[in-house]
Amino acid sequence: MRVLITGITGFVGSHMSEFALAHGAEVFGSARWRSKTENIDHLRDKITLIESNLRDLSSVRGLLETAEPAYVIHLAAQSFVGASWQAPAETLTTNIISQVNLLEAIRGLKIRPRFLAVGSSEEYGLAYPEELPIKETNPLRPLSPYAVSKVTQDMLGYQYFKSYGLPVVRSRAFNHSVGRHTPVLLRDDRSGLIDVRYISEIRRYKPKGYLGGHVLADGTVVWDMRRHPVSVWADGKWTKVVHLSCHPLREGDRVLRLVSSGGVVEVTGDHSVMVPGPAGPTPATARGLAVGDRVTLVGLPHASSMWVHEDVAWLLGFFAAEGCITSGKIRIYNKDRKPLDRCAEILLRHFGTDSYFVEGDRDVWRLTVRHPDAFARWLHPQVYASDGNKRVPRSILNAQTDAMLAFLRGYNEGDGLRAGHGDYEFKSFKTKSPILALGLCYLVTSTTRQRMCLNTEVRENRTYYLINLNSADKARERWGSHLEVPEDVIKKIEAVPYEGEVWDFETEDHVFHAGLGRNLVHNTGPRRGEVFVESNFAKQVAEIEAGLREPVIHVGDLKPRRDYSDVRDIVRGYWLLLERGEPGEVYNLCSGRSWAIQQVLDFLLDQSTVKGIQVKTDPARLRPSDVMVLEGDPSKMHKATGW
Repeated sequence: MRVLITGITGFVGSHMSEFALAHGAEVFGSARWRSKTENIDHLRDKITLIESNLRDLSSVRGLLETAEPAYVIHLAAQSFVGASWQAPAETLTTNIISQVNLLEAIRGLKIRPRFLAVGSSEEYGLAYPEELPIKETNPLRPLSPYAVSKVTQDMLGYQYFKSYGLPVVRSRAFNHSVGRHTPVLLRDDRSGLIDVRYISEIRRYKPKGYLGGHVLADGTVVWDMRRHPVSVWADGKWTKVVHLSCHPLREGDRVLRLVSSGGVVEVTGDHSVMVPGPAGPTPATARGLAVGDRVTLVGLPHASSMWVHEDVAWLLGFFAAEGCITSGKIRIYNKDRKPLDRCAEILLRHFGTDSYFVEGDRDVWRLTVRHPDAFARWLHPQVYASDGNKRVPRSILNAQTDAMLAFLRGYNEGDGLRAGHGDYEFKSFKTKSPILALGLCYLVTSTTRQRMCLNTEVRENRTYYLINLNSADKARERWGSHLEVPEDVIKKIEAVPYEGEVWDFETEDHVFHAGLGRNLVHNTGPRRGEVFVESNFAKQVAEIEAGLREPVIHVGDLKPRRDYSDVRDIVRGYWLLLERGEPGEVYNLCSGRSWAIQQVLDFLLDQSTVKGIQVKTDPARLRPSDVMVLEGDPSKMHKATGW
């Protein structure tokens, strides 16, 4: 399917491109020669940009002849309300003539693509209290030249449907996560050291009372990470963490476990996972995936910044398999006393710590450390995560290859599968700890580089993670692979019983690695233009923090309320309208809730490192007339498309 997106370089256009690519579309975009392309630079090799002037009919005809689209999504516009008072004629000419030219060119070429005329909630303009929330049948009382232009575009779409039968669907858009025990690969940008952490360990969350972060009205907590030297592994490189957020699991949402041989990740149904597209990895919502679909897998990094004695590494590996720290006591268990003798020797030689043996029931030996207090305080954070599960110590993750192998040998001697076919060393690991599983995957990738086949096993409401390894011998590494599902194919999707909060990153590259194995998931980054009020506030705060301006923010009217939606939901709504919308009809895309602009400003000021920033009203930012409340009713859209 070929899709033409006008205004592809803009905020919504870039997200619309990602969504269309994820659905297998061949994406074409119109752009002016002077258009800034930073919003789509990461997509340039996956889309076709066509230089076009929408105000020139012959140029538009050439655009359509080149793209030959099945869908046209008309986003291009002079979309800044404030600017429309300064240049009303330019706004009207640009927005109206551009759409007339598109519709006339479609009619003249005798083609019939489904056409989405993208309108705006500003069309409703003045709405009285008894008219809230705003339905599609509300009177249109536009209060700005921009709004008048959008009303005209809206009505032109209706007129061309009625007069010429063109399949035009109209929309009026109002302003527009992973589980807490999802392991991620992080890097301290100062030292370069790598660590495997649960995403929820980066900042603390409390249902009652929060440590840091800003709490939004819907319960979401957001931490600004831009000043923190933390990066997360992404698509073959490290990417800076910009924001971290968490919120209680929404009513009606659920957590899904996507299992492929190459990766296992737990995400909410709304979270986007990267999948192979015609032009490369593209995001797709988890709830839209099915068994047999493919996911994008990425290689894992490698680090060797530390040196660890091989004996110590072996001990830590064996302890991760067979040891425990309970009630301040350190114990290691095994049926074979020989590896316990080695543990006792290493404890004494490297840590000056004595220990003693006890023969327990069922021929199981127990090694107990004497006077363990100080040693336990050091050992516990090395081998335990916040949920009480075992983990690979950070020192091992950053150690030389020999130490990594020693840890694997210690773990394998304690808890590895050594029976079965083949004479190679590492065959299979099984653990209930997802953070340990990712650490083991990382170590295998950094050392033996054996091909892995991941799986899960659920028993008595407990999930076990299986890591099956093929031979490291090049001649035998592919044995049995013809019987396996390809490593990037989803082989099962499991519903996860889940309570509590879910988490998400915003990164500079808009993607990050998550879960055990090699999964890549997506997030939304800020691409909104600076002339929009939210971005303008943020730009002023950033300039103040950088010392580029006095600690004063200039604002317009802060009382108006706006209905905001996530841009990912908006572009999904646009796509659903193209698939299922009734030609000639108009649909609201909105959340049904409104927020005051004052709340947006208060949030940014609270996040700033500079305290005591003054807020001053700038007469130049006040509009001759403003829409005080925009709060929409999405029920028609929901009924028609399920959005």
